[in-house]
Amino acid sequence: SESAAKLFLIVCMAFILAVVVECHIPVYPPFRQTVFEGLLTNNALKRMISGVSMGLTAAYLFYIVVDYLPRARREKVVDLLLSRVLASIIDSYTRCRLFGHATALNGVNIDCVKLESLEGILQKLKSYKAPALGAKKQQIEFHKLKYAVETAHARVDDFNHSLQLAASLSPQHALQWLIICDKVRYMARLYDEWPDIAENQYQYLGSSSQYNLLASHEESMRSGFMELIEQAIAWRR
Repeated sequence: SESAAKLFLIVCMAFILAVVVECHIPVYPPFRQTVFEGLLTNNALKRMISGVSMGLTAAYLFYIVVDYLPRARREKVVDLLLSRVLASIIDSYTRCRLFGHATALNGVNIDCVKLESLEGILQKLKSYKAPALGAKKQQIEFHKLKYAVETAHARVDDFNHSLQLAASLSPQHALQWLIICDKVRYMARLYDEWPDIAENQYQYLGSSSQYNLLASHEESMRSGFMELIEQAIAWRR
């Protein structure tokens, strides 16, 4: 972070200052017989500067070893777990996984939650045009959304229970995870509101008729999944 970079810069300057003081570098001619010569050759001042600089450097090293490195390892593990939970839904969509809702988290492909992958998915969703795909590709797209909704329904409790893990990262992460949980709950609700239409009627998807319940439900699924992807992008950033 920016604050960590500033702290590192300050410590580096303090260390360099301590080295300069301890090396007893002679005063350059332009500074001789001036007030700077008195300051630069004052032993008490040099000891004070050296002590403060070395103390700051030692404290920073102690912070790195005792706090920063263990916390960074823990945050990496937490981020991996949350990424797997989030990827469970997105992976069901990207790989059109019929049994995505039953797949264990360690079997989920987390490459789909990389920022560039999420942005690619969002771009495809935004540029989606049903008539241009053809009936077969349109049905594949429908089933990809259907499997994502099924996985969201199966994983909604996992998302809710993971909020404490997100909060351990930072309040900002907790807020963003809450928003993601809202989107997942919406997708899970779409599963509960599934239209009572026979499987063999999927072929009629894409009809312009306003009475096509599956086409209307497909738009709701696409909208909900697109919102989830947008929030996943915000999470990864």
